[in-house]
Amino acid sequence: MKGLKPSGQHVKEVKSCLGINFDGVVGSLSRGMRQRVALATALLSAPKAILVDEAFLGLDDREAFMSAYGRLTKEEAIDMAFSSQDEAEGKLADRTYVLDGGRAALKH
Repeated sequence: MKGLKPSGQHVKEVKSCLGINFDGVVGSLSRGMRQRVALATALLSAPKAILVDEAFLGLDDREAFMSAYGRLTKEEAIDMAFSSQDEAEGKLADRTYVLDGGRAALKH
């Protein structure tokens, strides 16, 4: 996030929404908490889009986290695309594409 200065209030709001409850060295965190911090950092960097590849997989409350993360990206007008092998996660998406035989098809 070099050169970016999100407000302290915005950081607090994102951390609270995503269940991040620490202020310290990321290297000392559990793998799941590091995933949360990485995803929060991506969001706080104010990109136009975020591509997430199986990053929700290791979270114990992944459905709630994905829902909160999706809500935050919509509020910030950030497009998000995520890949998953778990068909249930597709229910959280606005549009779902399924790869079959090397071709992507919109799932209705």
